[in-house]
Amino acid sequence: MKIKKYQFLGAVLLLLATACTNDSMQDDNTPSQELDTEGLTAFVIEDNEATTKGTMTRTTGEYDGSGLNFYWTADDPLWVNKATTGTPDLLQSKKSNIAEQLQDSPIMGGVKRASKASFYFDGTFTAEQYVVRYTGKNGTKDKVTIKNVQTQAVPNDASHIGESGDCGTATAKKQFNNRYTFMLDHKASYMVFLPYNTPGAIEGAKLTKIKVTADKAIAGTFDFNDKGIDISSRPAVSDDNKSITLNLSGNFAIPAAPTKEANAAIMVIAPGTYSTFTVEYTLYDSTTGIGGTVTKTYSNVEFTAGLNKKVSMNLQIPLFRSDNYYMWDAAVNKHYWAGNETYQPIKNGGHDEHYPKTDSDPRWFNTQKLSSAQPSLAASRSCIDAPNINECVWYVRKGEPYWDDTYLWSMRGHLYNKGMWFKKLSVIAKENEKTVADLKEADDKGKDWRKISFGVNMPDTKVIQKGTPNEIGKYFFLPAMGLFEEGTLKEFRVAGLYWSSTADRFIAKRAHNLYFTETTAIVSNLRDRKCGCYLWKVE
Repeated sequence: MKIKKYQFLGAVLLLLATACTNDSMQDDNTPSQELDTEGLTAFVIEDNEATTKGTMTRTTGEYDGSGLNFYWTADDPLWVNKATTGTPDLLQSKKSNIAEQLQDSPIMGGVKRASKASFYFDGTFTAEQYVVRYTGKNGTKDKVTIKNVQTQAVPNDASHIGESGDCGTATAKKQFNNRYTFMLDHKASYMVFLPYNTPGAIEGAKLTKIKVTADKAIAGTFDFNDKGIDISSRPAVSDDNKSITLNLSGNFAIPAAPTKEANAAIMVIAPGTYSTFTVEYTLYDSTTGIGGTVTKTYSNVEFTAGLNKKVSMNLQIPLFRSDNYYMWDAAVNKHYWAGNETYQPIKNGGHDEHYPKTDSDPRWFNTQKLSSAQPSLAASRSCIDAPNINECVWYVRKGEPYWDDTYLWSMRGHLYNKGMWFKKLSVIAKENEKTVADLKEADDKGKDWRKISFGVNMPDTKVIQKGTPNEIGKYFFLPAMGLFEEGTLKEFRVAGLYWSSTADRFIAKRAHNLYFTETTAIVSNLRDRKCGCYLWKVE
């Protein structure tokens, strides 16, 4: 994770105006009023042309690809310790000129922000230097509160951090004009989340929430002094403070690669070292009504005051093709809706007439027949790489299937769930002291189903476990894709129907398939070749 320290130039860091309005991208022609500062002492941003944008004192955040840049927003208090020694004597700022400095954000929907700010205090200040502190919008002069529920409305616009627990300190030094300038150091820690999905972008789904959980309090109220957060005052761990939830109320997309403009989400967190640290991403697709979570656990994670950790997690939500439904062993690339993809139903029970109806259609199934005295016809076109009937029997009897209601997968840019885990054929072979090639020739009882009557004794199992296998590396996942019959999508997210490479020996219009639901897994010969079932390869 890339880390960057943020220093601040100016009267203390402000973070966030609470309102994020759409007019922030529009010109503001309202005439400003001159600020009355008579009798007040100014604490201002240090005039340093050599200072880079990334190190200036500011209080709303924007991730630039390597670290957080901060900007000032309205209505944040600053404190100055008038006592140079001994017991602190803390005075709150009387006013600031931030409102006059605000400019539109380049981020669509982002809050207005300023690169400069001056804070004004009652009274006369004569010492050469003073310590100033910022404790956030919800803090007091000697306390800072890191919220366990934070909210961000716009990707890469962290205008919420002032309300969420951002804080900082600095030494303000007297100048020739009796003003004080300083550079502020942030004293909270920060996380920038950039989740992505390498199988492909999921356009229909949004990131709605990120939750982190640790073995210590990462939220709550901490003592604050001239050095920053007093970690020794960390609250005793509880259900309320060991986790932080960042609610994402805007359009946080799921891109195929880390993209800050798409979904950069920024969280304030208490500094410290945590032996266990879990990040949970919540996604939701409003079209399908499907949502779920993807979780990652880390060990021995350290957060340093003033530093940011970038978390670019690959969600690895598999993408399944919608053009992989075929009549049994139809010509390669002549799937069930080939040339008519826009008509393909995507909801259970959906129907369209643009499906193949006659053998003159290039999408038609393999019509070849063999006599019942011969072994079953083997696929030679689109189904040639699918498991044969014997391999399917091994999956059913020895694959220890798990029905999973929560595992997320994607198709046509949308989010779905429900499907079955099976052990990989290589794992099954090893566990049964066979080679993978052996499993093709006969089942676990020595039968070659390509040469015998299938009858009514279809190999099946009713022993279906629920959830995700513990040793997931030994398994592969098949979504409950359903099938097409006469142009109608049936059993979608209810059952899986996957063609084998083996035709039925006695019923010429049929072929064998793997069929599963949450209660059974079976090798079936009940589907006609003209059905549109899903293709798969030996795993």
